Amino acid sequence: MSVKKVIVLRHSLKGCDGELTNEGISLAIKVGERIKKHHKIAFAISSPEGRAIKTAGIITEHNCPIQIAEEVGIPEKDMTTVLKLFGKLGNKSLATYCAEGKDVEEKLSEYGRKAWEVIMEASAERNCVLVVGHEVLIGAIGAAATNQTQLIMNAVFDECNGFIVTVEDDQVTAVRLFKN
Repeated sequence: MSVKKVIVLRHSLKGCDGELTNEGISLAIKVGERIKKHHKIAFAISSPEGRAIKTAGIITEHNCPIQIAEEVGIPEKDMTTVLKLFGKLGNKSLATYCAEGKDVEEKLSEYGRKAWEVIMEASAERNCVLVVGHEVLIGAIGAAATNQTQLIMNAVFDECNGFIVTVEDDQVTAVRLFKN
């Protein structure tokens, strides 16, 4: 039986310029130390955004490869719509975003499915993978990956928060929220 952990987190604290702040760097270091006590990350997948890449590097102490995956970020063609929604709603649960309409719900579901497929493919031979992305998409990934939809749909993912999925023989067997 093959068992793997997929740790999915939001990037750390950012400033007005979109880059990690000193507080964000400290938080990522703290989270990395905490994760290291229980898991040995073999591989990381990150959104193309610099703050996500930097968070992944800090958490893993640059001791494993980091794959940049467009699917773990918001597609460029949809960025304006997502940013408008974020400006209107802020850091809220996936359920709040999905309540904005069927088209939003379908798009987020599509993003989540595509990202989860990329994560599973990229992590096929690895037993512990870190994924770093952005709040709303983190929830969409969780909803696509797990059968614990309510847990994920109602969670709000602040900086360096997320969830850990246990996958046994390509089946999700457990999910738990991760709070920094």
